[in-house]
Amino acid sequence: MNDFKCLPVKFDEESTHPHFLYIKKHQLRQNEANVPAERTLFVVGVPPYCTDESLKNIFKVNGDVAAVCTRRKPGSLRPASPDESKSEFFATQSPIRGYKVAYVVFREESSVERALRMNPTLERYFSTVECPIVMGIRKWKRQYENRWIDPEAVRTEIEDYMARFDEETAKTRSELESLRGQADDEGWVTVTSLRSNHTERNRGALKREKKKKKEKELMNFYQFQQRETKREQIAQLRKKFEEDKQKIAAMKEARKFRPY
Repeated sequence: MNDFKCLPVKFDEESTHPHFLYIKKHQLRQNEANVPAERTLFVVGVPPYCTDESLKNIFKVNGDVAAVCTRRKPGSLRPASPDESKSEFFATQSPIRGYKVAYVVFREESSVERALRMNPTLERYFSTVECPIVMGIRKWKRQYENRWIDPEAVRTEIEDYMARFDEETAKTRSELESLRGQADDEGWVTVTSLRSNHTERNRGALKREKKKKKEKELMNFYQFQQRETKREQIAQLRKKFEEDKQKIAAMKEARKFRPY
C-alpha cells in the first residue's frame, strides 16, 4: 500500500465518519487503448453504493473525466462492443455486489497528477445534490419498478439488433464472395467458406455427443453381455486374490529363522 494515496470521502453532508478510497496512477504490463496508463487513475476500496457518476463527480475537479470503469477486482479491461453498451434490457454482465475497484480515465495526463495531490482534509461526498445516490426504501422501490419493462420497447430493441446483425452478416458474406477464387500478387488463392464457423462447430460437437451416447447404449445392452462382464470381473478379483496370497506366503517364508 506504499504507492497508494488515502482519500477520505463521506456519504453525504449528514455523515460524520468518512470512507477511505486508495488511489494511485494506473500501471499496465500491456498497453490497453481504453485505459491508457498515463491518463488513468486506479481506485481501490470503492464501496458498493458508489456509482460511476459519483466517482466522476468526485474527481472532475482535477480535469475532464472521459470514462469511469468499475470491476470486481483488478484485471484486463475488455472494451465493450456497441451492442453491449446500448442494450437497456439485456445485460451482458451481472451487477457487482460488494466492494470494487475503479479506473478513472481523464482526457489529459496532468489531471492524474492533480488527483494524486488532492487535499485529504477537504470535505468530499459520494452523494450530492447534482449526483444523488438513492438508498433505502426509495432504492428498493426503484428496483421493483424497473422489473416491469415495456414490451414494445423490448421488441424495438430486438428488431434493431437483428437488423444490425443481418446487415453485418450480409457485409461479411459479400466480402467472402469477392475474395473467392482471386489470387494475390504471389499467385496464392484465398479459400473461403460461406458457412458459419459457429454452426460447423456446433454440428461437430453434436456428432461427437451422439457417438458417445450410442457407444454407451450399446455397452452391456444384452443380458449375456452383462453376465460375461460380471464373470470377467469376478475372475480378475480371484486372480488378484491368489497373487496376493502368494506374495504374503513368500514374505512370511523369507522372515523365518533357520539356524542350521
